[in-house]
Amino acid sequence: QFVESMLSKDGGAYAYLGGFLDGQGRLPLMAVQEVGVRDPATVTGILLPDGSPLAITAIPVPHGIVPALGFRVDVNGLSVVFASDQNGSNEAFTEFAKGADVLVMHLVIPATANDVAKRLHATPDRVGRVAAAINPRMLVLSHFMARSLKDLDDNVAAVKSHYDGPVHLANDLDCIALTSLVDAESIRLN
Repeated sequence: QFVESMLSKDGGAYAYLGGFLDGQGRLPLMAVQEVGVRDPATVTGILLPDGSPLAITAIPVPHGIVPALGFRVDVNGLSVVFASDQNGSNEAFTEFAKGADVLVMHLVIPATANDVAKRLHATPDRVGRVAAAINPRMLVLSHFMARSLKDLDDNVAAVKSHYDGPVHLANDLDCIALTSLVDAESIRLN
């Protein structure tokens, strides 16, 4: 119902994208899949234009009373995990994300945020602990807000006090080549 309300050609918020629901207008047909409150769901069988298989897995993540999903994208033996808005308290997410080449986590709040904010978002300290447990080749911090930007250096330092790998502060339109991470890792190991 949600997808219909967004994309329906008859009154959807983004009616011009209605082709995703029926395959018209040269748009690929969207396969909608619900993700349960406790169980990850995987969409597989997607092929990229070069024929590479792509798997996208979603898992519910704790974000107060507001539903949120974390995503894992696996292609050609490489993976990116998008933590999404979450408070970092679910150990199942850590297991879900282990082995990721890139972990993207939000740095929304400072350590001094109130309890309401902490139910929704991870503090910098928690971001660092989650990243350390997952141990990706690179941590990308994103979704900055005025409250996290105010003391950005201190907030990033708190993350780095737990996670000792490379940290990238995301900017709009950034592009991170996964293959360059693999190449850098093999050079570092040799």
